[in-house]
Amino acid sequence: FAYDEAESLAARGLRQVEAMVQGPERDARELEVRLAVGVTSLLRRGYAAPETAYSMRRARELCAALGDAPALSSALWVLLLYLIAHGELAESEGIAEQLLRMAEQENDPALLVAAHCSFTGLYTHMGRFEEALAHQAETDRIVTPELQKAIRRRFVPEPVLMSRSEQLRCFTILGRVHEGKVVREALRRESELRADPRDSAFVAQFIAEFDLFLGDYESCERISARSVALCEEYGIASERLWAMGYLGAARARLGHSEEGIATITAVLQILDSIECRITTPFFHAMLSGALIRSGDARGGLAEAQRALEIGMQTGEHAWDGELWQLVAVARTALGDAGDATEAAQVEAAWHSASEIATRIGAKGLEARITRARDAVV
Repeated sequence: FAYDEAESLAARGLRQVEAMVQGPERDARELEVRLAVGVTSLLRRGYAAPETAYSMRRARELCAALGDAPALSSALWVLLLYLIAHGELAESEGIAEQLLRMAEQENDPALLVAAHCSFTGLYTHMGRFEEALAHQAETDRIVTPELQKAIRRRFVPEPVLMSRSEQLRCFTILGRVHEGKVVREALRRESELRADPRDSAFVAQFIAEFDLFLGDYESCERISARSVALCEEYGIASERLWAMGYLGAARARLGHSEEGIATITAVLQILDSIECRITTPFFHAMLSGALIRSGDARGGLAEAQRALEIGMQTGEHAWDGELWQLVAVARTALGDAGDATEAAQVEAAWHSASEIATRIGAKGLEARITRARDAVV
């Protein structure tokens, strides 16, 4: 995990590229080096850090100039992750389609798996859970231990572990607890076998999220705290931020409302400052719930509405059902029961939450909506 050495080598490579004659060969070499810089910056400073952004913007220009060349697949994979982190989901979907097209044209099984993994993560964030799970099923059908080793050498960060983590998120949101527990345990074992701190930190956030939704707040707190310490030890940026968000959510649930609210607020401020948009609706939802439970229904309503606005801007709709439920609870706490307009807004929010839960088949969400509605009536 010698990030300093990797950055030094990449900087030397860029100096060599600058001495080359302009043309496709130089562009291909620059793309290779830019991706080395981008990946190192991504792992060390985060998906949305300025250093990552500069390298990835240039990589995007080079990819456009070079077209569908198979050698671009690794570059496109990292570019896709960068775009997802920025909430540019429509453009990300275009790159995922390009990866799938290239894989089929070249009959390239490693790239085919990476393409399916791309769609699993992308569609999970977009709230298209059944499509996400269908792509994961294709990954599971194709991948073998030997193929996964080849994928790991070619694509960084490794796609299969990432998509299986997103599969756990699907099961979390849909309330498919038994399937989630199976995937949770498999992810835990795989990350332990690899002993890679970045993989461990990445997987930890999805396990913490699963436990949070199950109501095992002590486990969520414990996993998140360990992940924060691991990220601080190895200088892993994005996963540290996300782990801090889960830690704040768990502590708010464990009776430390003020500390939890402050932690989630700080995480959201940093994510906003670096223009990292992905998953922020979830943290706004956790902050909204913590504020409502602490008696600040107006603040809770503002956070839920902000999250829905972000989803409209980015296309991330994974948590819309939870968010509309929070809007309904907050409006009920704030509203005048005799005000027909306010009553209609509350009913519309409940309807939106229930319609989403029914449409995506989220039994757990349906149950939470029923309990929440009964509690405020």
